[in-house]
Amino acid sequence: MIQNLFKTEIFNGQIEGHIPQEYKEEIKIIQSNYNSVTISNRGGYQSPVLQPKGALIDLFDQNMPYPLGLLKESYGVKQELRLQGFWVNVNKSSDYNIAHVHPGCVFSGVFYLKAPKDSGSILFHSPYGDMVEYSNQVRKLSTVFHTTWKIPVQRGLLLLFPSWMKHSVELSNTDSERISLAFNYGW
Repeated sequence: MIQNLFKTEIFNGQIEGHIPQEYKEEIKIIQSNYNSVTISNRGGYQSPVLQPKGALIDLFDQNMPYPLGLLKESYGVKQELRLQGFWVNVNKSSDYNIAHVHPGCVFSGVFYLKAPKDSGSILFHSPYGDMVEYSNQVRKLSTVFHTTWKIPVQRGLLLLFPSWMKHSVELSNTDSERISLAFNYGW
């Protein structure tokens, strides 16, 4: 009998269609009203944790129930989850985010409003760390033996994942802005 002990699932999807201009306008207002904080970001702008207002309420109300429901079902979460908050990330050349987790939450996510070429992929790090450091021959057999999983970012990409899953963002190699909204769901 095969038994899966430590399966990790994420939602990797695309919000299709036009991204409303109102989202971008809300982000400009946030940038003008709040100073940048330094949490996992190295360079760039990161807002404090906020509650959505205006057009951004629609972003969460219209786009999160389906992927959140899939993850809740996958992980057997029966309780209702609420949005604990979101923050804006704006990165340019040489900006990146160090490996981190989101403690005190159940699921976390990120939505990319703008993601130019070479603006840095998101990396998910194996919870097993160095324990899965195998030879290159074994790594070629299956992604199970990889210590990181790289997801190239693009406009409209929506990722949701367990909040304990360590992740980082690669160095941006473009002067164009990468704009994302990160968020947490919990009790």
